Amino acid sequence: MSDEEKCLIRVLKHTNLETRRIVAVLAYIRGGMAHLPYTKKHVTNYAATINRDIANSDMMEVVQMFNKKQTENPGVCYSFELDGENKVRSLFWTDMRSRMMCDICGDCISFDTTFLTNKYNLPFAPFVGVSPHGNTYLFACAFIINETKDMFAWLFEQFLMAMGGKHPISIITDQDKAMQGAIEQLFPNATHRSCLFHIKKKAEEKVGPCFQANEGLYEDFQDIVDNSLTVEEFETDWQEMIEKYQVHHIKYFSDMWENRKKFIPVYFKDKFFPFIQTTARSEGTNALFKKGVGAKFSATSFLREYDRILDVVHDREEECDHVSRNKKVARKSFWSKYSIERQAHEMYNLGIFKKFQFKMADTTRLHVFEQEKDKYYIVAQAENYPLKELRKRLYLLQVGLKEEEYSCICCTF
Repeated sequence: MSDEEKCLIRVLKHTNLETRRIVAVLAYIRGGMAHLPYTKKHVTNYAATINRDIANSDMMEVVQMFNKKQTENPGVCYSFELDGENKVRSLFWTDMRSRMMCDICGDCISFDTTFLTNKYNLPFAPFVGVSPHGNTYLFACAFIINETKDMFAWLFEQFLMAMGGKHPISIITDQDKAMQGAIEQLFPNATHRSCLFHIKKKAEEKVGPCFQANEGLYEDFQDIVDNSLTVEEFETDWQEMIEKYQVHHIKYFSDMWENRKKFIPVYFKDKFFPFIQTTARSEGTNALFKKGVGAKFSATSFLREYDRILDVVHDREEECDHVSRNKKVARKSFWSKYSIERQAHEMYNLGIFKKFQFKMADTTRLHVFEQEKDKYYIVAQAENYPLKELRKRLYLLQVGLKEEEYSCICCTF
């Protein structure tokens, strides 16, 4: 194995390339596996030596990496949490672009932790939000020693300092009690919401036999949780469901009722949670990192992967900015002739306008009846209702015309 090949192996290890792929590269350079004068075992042994070198100086390298970043970009911010022997227990970091984006759109934060991203088995904790184009954005990251209230309090404090004291308006997490306690302490004015997906999934696990024993209970449960339009409707229908199926004895239903204001969608209709009801954006970010790093990777390897992913996130947002500045939706792509659609096209960027357009088109599934004049309306699913007739009825409600007056005007639907 030549010195040049050893140097190449070291470089490829720093890019987190697997040993079998490194061997393939070396074989290609030599002209094929038959011309390689050493085996995969030799490469593995040399790679292990490199890993030991990294392990012995890992945190020192991390400090050097951050110091270099701060020299090149003063906006980089990082902090360590140390134990009594000055050993690193936890690490928080962010960069200038992420801090600027958090200042613009950091009012809503999704926060979750995950494991198996580094050889120290430290939980990885990214702060995730929604960008102006509706994409997932990474505001900051951390490794933490454990998931206690004190640890989360330290982490949230570092986040506040890095973001210039900007508090989120709303934050969504799983049902972790330590996390909840730290949020109440550090973000006292934020609306804290629990992940709806995890709660419903846990309900299926805890109450599965009860769902199976009571035909219709599962469907009513899903409908009441997802589709209630008012708090009164939800609370009335929930109690009727409990009575109808006689499930007073099911503890999980009682727990859900006591904590209903933490996760039921109808309680958050006037709160700021843009395109987000679950921690799916956090879980998607965690999965993205796990594609490039794993439980055997050092902190320096992880940070290199973080830089790569962050560049992709920033580039995607810049591309969306460019498209929104230079591209308009063709008139033939408008869904309707309503003025509100054209107003939305003028006010929103392209990504948000397409989301608006989808929701507007989705209203054709609904059939609206005015039960009491200017007071009480009935909204029903209208999958089988004639589209032309539905648009006509919506128009009548909008402009206040009577049925007989409608035929007297010229109007295109």
